[in-house]
Amino acid sequence: MGASIPRTLDDVDAAWVDAALKEGGALKSASVSMIEPEPIGVGVGLLGDLLRLQLHYDGDDEDAPSTVIVKLPSHHEANRAQGMLFGFYEREIRFYRDVAPGVRIRVPRCYWSGMDPDAGLFALLLEDFSTLQMADQVAGVSPDRAMAAVRSLARFHADWWETDDLESLEWMPYSNGPVTMQAVGVYERGWEPFLEHFGGGLSQEARLLGERVRDHFAGLLEQLGQSPRTIVHTDFRLDNLFFGHGDEVGIIDWQLSTRGRGVYDVAYLLCQSMTVEQRRAHEMDVLKAWHDTLVAEGVADYSWADAVEDYTRSAMICLVIPVAAGNDMDLGNERGKALVAALADRAFTAAIDLDAGRLLPG
Repeated sequence: MGASIPRTLDDVDAAWVDAALKEGGALKSASVSMIEPEPIGVGVGLLGDLLRLQLHYDGDDEDAPSTVIVKLPSHHEANRAQGMLFGFYEREIRFYRDVAPGVRIRVPRCYWSGMDPDAGLFALLLEDFSTLQMADQVAGVSPDRAMAAVRSLARFHADWWETDDLESLEWMPYSNGPVTMQAVGVYERGWEPFLEHFGGGLSQEARLLGERVRDHFAGLLEQLGQSPRTIVHTDFRLDNLFFGHGDEVGIIDWQLSTRGRGVYDVAYLLCQSMTVEQRRAHEMDVLKAWHDTLVAEGVADYSWADAVEDYTRSAMICLVIPVAAGNDMDLGNERGKALVAALADRAFTAAIDLDAGRLLPG
């Protein structure tokens, strides 16, 4: 009998992990005898509940992982409702099933996945990247790591750039499709509560820009989803990146992935995961590294001028992230609140520095 889909992290025990690993082919001759659970991602994984498991075995199996990550939908009602509204949980499982096996970038191995959309049940058993280095998004990403991250990302973007395989991923929404367009309502409903919770740190110029973006958000998303398209990670922030030797970068959390203009990922990283001072000093160099890698990988129909304009437009779209998170989502702890405050300051400052509002009507 295969592994059932756990409803909560409390349902995850040694027997379940044993069944899931065997069903997924990662465990053959040994059996899981005991697990040591460690909750992770509190105040970080806003849309999901995460658990790291140290595994102990009866018997030997050279391929058996010593640790794994269990990922379930968030137990917080508001966070879970937003994940369900946008289809985030099903999207990530389908990514690991349909896309991940053939990618050139480092993503976690998926040992087992299960979903029952009608019952709202989704679960992933993933490779643990704890042997790689993780950085703190509140502290910010360094320029060198940002360069490594966008170069890796550009190779992935190039592989999917305007391909027939991209068009066949019908379960992955377009950046301007009906599912993603629900973000328009998220921004509209979230704006006033966001101001109430975090508006004290915004300048008057930032407030005015935020209102203009709210009023024209549908048009921004419409442009983001137009050709040329690739797979967009859409949550390309420091908390979802792991760093190894040299330029090795591991990328997790693919539940927001869409089909649209890939430069959005670069804007998301720089405008929210880099301090204002570092971004101002290195922003265009990092963007150029992404574009140069894209061209080197064979993408010939996307100019530097296109990249800069789409990057600037994407900086405004990124404002929805602090607005949504600062509205009514449970932020987990003080670290979660500090993260949203940092996102708001960096994102609004970046859009103003870029004079992004010039791209809006009127």
